[in-house]
Amino acid sequence: MTIRRILKNWVLWGFVILFPLMSYAQGEPKHKVGVSLSGGGALGYSHIGVLDALEDYGIKPTIVSGTSMGAIVGVLYADGYEPEKMLDLITEHKMTHKSKIMSLDIKSSELGLFSKRYIASFLDKTLHTDSFDSLPKPFYCATTNLMTAQGEIISCGDRLKQYTLASMAIPVLFQSVVIDSMVYIDGGITNNLPACAIREKCDILIGIDVNPYTEIKKISNIKEAVMRTMTTMVMNTSKEGRECCDYVVDVYASHDYSILDFAKFKEIYKIGYDAGVRFLLNNPELLKTSGEFKDKQLYKKQETDSKKKKRK
Repeated sequence: MTIRRILKNWVLWGFVILFPLMSYAQGEPKHKVGVSLSGGGALGYSHIGVLDALEDYGIKPTIVSGTSMGAIVGVLYADGYEPEKMLDLITEHKMTHKSKIMSLDIKSSELGLFSKRYIASFLDKTLHTDSFDSLPKPFYCATTNLMTAQGEIISCGDRLKQYTLASMAIPVLFQSVVIDSMVYIDGGITNNLPACAIREKCDILIGIDVNPYTEIKKISNIKEAVMRTMTTMVMNTSKEGRECCDYVVDVYASHDYSILDFAKFKEIYKIGYDAGVRFLLNNPELLKTSGEFKDKQLYKKQETDSKKKKRK
């Protein structure tokens, strides 16, 4: 072997070894658009509507974070499901039946009144992987560790389904999830809009908050008091995430529906879709990020009206 060939091989192997190190040192390339989805029980079905509106305008986030129901919708989106397909999954797997989603299990020794088995089964049947690292889009899942009294963001490794399930384990209502001897509950307790987790990983960060700040005039019974207590908590744990976002889509489905109105998923979806369209029309500069910036407003208004008729 000639000296020239030896030197050529050294250069080649040096490039093979050093290139990954150079890429690592420079950091991962940023995503153009990221999205963070808040918790909110059944109100979280409006996330699907907003995502559908974004996609209709050519805006397709490539990195996702989510809490509670936002984690359920977020992991489906990260797994490659389009919004339209998510609606089909909800119907197909009867994620509209409160009696199935919230099956009483008072004999269980686990912490929580309602079994997590139905939602666990839904994740098993729909997700193509149980690894964060195998998802088509990066996904950041917010949970709360009861043992350490700290919020945690999980974005790599295995047990994707368990952590997603834990993210929506509303305390007392749904059974907690035990992972490595740690007890996990709803991420909304500590971080209801985990936008900060992906702030530095995308150029434009859109938060979708299905529990935006609202005031009410009266509380008539214990149920309303409990519901208001929960919404007050998550409104406050969303504040930091909202500040991390470039844009926030506020969805006011709570004016007409509650976090337990799973059967009203079509109506809640529509509210989300309409909120997404209004948001984009009010922020036309975002359309430039799709690479398809045109005068779409009239066309999209007609398409929105068409979709409303289609979904009735």
